[in-house]
Amino acid sequence: SFLAAIPELKGKCVTAPNFHRYRIIQSLAQENPVVYEPGRFHLLTVGRLAHEKAVDRAVQAVSYVIKQGIAVSLHVVGNGNMMDSLEKLAVSLNVQDFVHFYEEQPNPYRFMANADLLLVTSYHEAAPMVIEEARAIGLPVLTVETTSSKEMVTDNNSGWVCKNTQQALNESLLNILTEVSILEETKARLTAIKPNNSIAERQFRLVIGECNEDQST
Repeated sequence: SFLAAIPELKGKCVTAPNFHRYRIIQSLAQENPVVYEPGRFHLLTVGRLAHEKAVDRAVQAVSYVIKQGIAVSLHVVGNGNMMDSLEKLAVSLNVQDFVHFYEEQPNPYRFMANADLLLVTSYHEAAPMVIEEARAIGLPVLTVETTSSKEMVTDNNSGWVCKNTQQALNESLLNILTEVSILEETKARLTAIKPNNSIAERQFRLVIGECNEDQST
């Protein structure tokens, strides 16, 4: 996307993935992990409650699947200027008993440990770190299509990507929660993965090496 806007910089650009504190993230996830009500699917959003994050679409999607007879709850971790409107939306859709707000948390990973699915509903994103953090904990992701969604989710077999619309989100969530075995298989596969920063480190060292070579010449 960057090079599409400034193609003359093609020979000067490289991509290095984010580094993550995987061991710390996994350790924090096991510090007093949240135990959710049995007999329901538990969905999670983590991030600022701002317009561009479109958490209202997560509330709408939960309302949609509840109307289809699926027992589900949404857990919203984060704070922001959309808090009041989101709470009012939940009431207007009569799902206030199934949408829980926790505001900003010092350890959001304890909410991920026993959740069933992370929702990323933003109108636009670059490379949200929460997707890779969820993957490290073994939490599958459903994200709407953004700049990096295919690379981070589809290519990594970390979950599902749908079109960036409310209807697509509703239908994808319903399909996932209907095919329980696929959700469980995805979670089991992610849990077995031992994530590391080797790719990010290798790319970073390559960049540093090229910079050093340029300076030496």
